[in-house]
Amino acid sequence: MPDRRKTLNVVVKHDATLARTVVHDHVYIGPAAHLRGCIVGRSADLRRGARAEEGVVLGEECELVSHVVLDGHLTIGRKNRVFPFACLGIALIDGSPLPGCSVFSA
Repeated sequence: MPDRRKTLNVVVKHDATLARTVVHDHVYIGPAAHLRGCIVGRSADLRRGARAEEGVVLGEECELVSHVVLDGHLTIGRKNRVFPFACLGIALIDGSPLPGCSVFSA
């Protein structure tokens, strides 16, 4: 069994909050990040103000650049980058898109 003190190498900066969250090794969690009920894959990089809510799964080596909001039952695969101020998995109460936003369906 590996020595956990040598493998985790997780950095959590000031004002970051984590609740009911699974964080794998070699992860950076920036200042003012907020993680609640999510899973963060190995070697992920969550920068200042990143937010991941209940049901979010962030893959290995993903990067949330800054002030990104992830919500809902959302899975982001490995080696993806989400750019500043992006909001994924969020819908208005009535299900309509935000004004000025496009809605794409498969």
